Amino acid sequence: MKNKKTSVFILFIAAILIFAVDLFGQESSDASEVRFEHHQPGKKVSIYINDKLFTIYHYNDTLKKPFFFPVCSPEGVIITRGYPIKPRAFERTDHPHQTGCWFNFGDVNGLDFWNNSYAIPKERLHKYGRIVQTQMNISKDGNQGIIEAKMDWISNNGNRILTENTRFIFSKEKNRYIMDRITTLIAEYENVLFGDNKEGLFALRVSRSFELHSDKPAILTGENLKISSVPVINQEGVNGYYIGSNGLEGKEVWGTQNKWISLSAFSGDDSVSIVILDHPKNFGFPSCWHARDYGLFSVNNLGRNAYNNAFEPIELNLPKGDSCIFRHRLVISSDGFLSRNEIEEIFSTFSEKYHE
Repeated sequence: MKNKKTSVFILFIAAILIFAVDLFGQESSDASEVRFEHHQPGKKVSIYINDKLFTIYHYNDTLKKPFFFPVCSPEGVIITRGYPIKPRAFERTDHPHQTGCWFNFGDVNGLDFWNNSYAIPKERLHKYGRIVQTQMNISKDGNQGIIEAKMDWISNNGNRILTENTRFIFSKEKNRYIMDRITTLIAEYENVLFGDNKEGLFALRVSRSFELHSDKPAILTGENLKISSVPVINQEGVNGYYIGSNGLEGKEVWGTQNKWISLSAFSGDDSVSIVILDHPKNFGFPSCWHARDYGLFSVNNLGRNAYNNAFEPIELNLPKGDSCIFRHRLVISSDGFLSRNEIEEIFSTFSEKYHE
């Protein structure tokens, strides 16, 4: 009888230990640590979470703008298009200005910052602007990593139009990578007018898996990475799908107003949801969305009539010395698509932050 009681007691203790190991192991896997590697000669910063690459921030002043490339899911899937930075086979080769994840706009005092790229002819460069980083600070706050960057928006002739002060805040919750972008635009040098324009604002150019099915032929890279001269219809692996907070889905979300939009797809062995969230304190909230079937995914607080002539035009006018703050969140979730209810919870949490 004594041996039987002893055996029961040992089994009870073992069960508690197994539960404890499982519990604490789960908590450990959910804990996140952001780590930076600053490659100063190359002017880029690699951002790791739990020693897995989230993204790389590129800020070389030879670029038309700073951007993040590549951007990865928590399971290691690259969600950004490779072309034109690091092309991969069977990618679209349109819009060379759409690189990784970035922020800019198509009409700032008449200058186009959005479409500027190596493809612009010299005789037209005076119509475009570029963004150059001038200062940067890297820090950590608990489980968050922070990059603070100061940038100048300048014409291709060298005239400074705007100052930008931005905080990038990196974190991980559950199986979700999060980047908050808090962007302050300051009319430091002159009055600044942002015209109603569809080319903006906070954007991603996603990889093939996240495109929507299309019957339109496209110019793609070949298996040898050379650009084909013949448009083709190739939908292999393409399975992206948009869901908007306003109830619309698929291609119908383009140009409509939403608090958030999700783009989901299967990519390799991962099921990924990419969510961009607008913020109630932003100018132009709820924003219109430049969310295209070919892989451009962008929230635009400064475009309205440009998408739909039934909308009243929207303009942001900053007198010299004034500023405007934009707050956006990017969420990349692995291992199961996010539901509307889950995204609404994320939006609710985000909307309670950043009220400065």
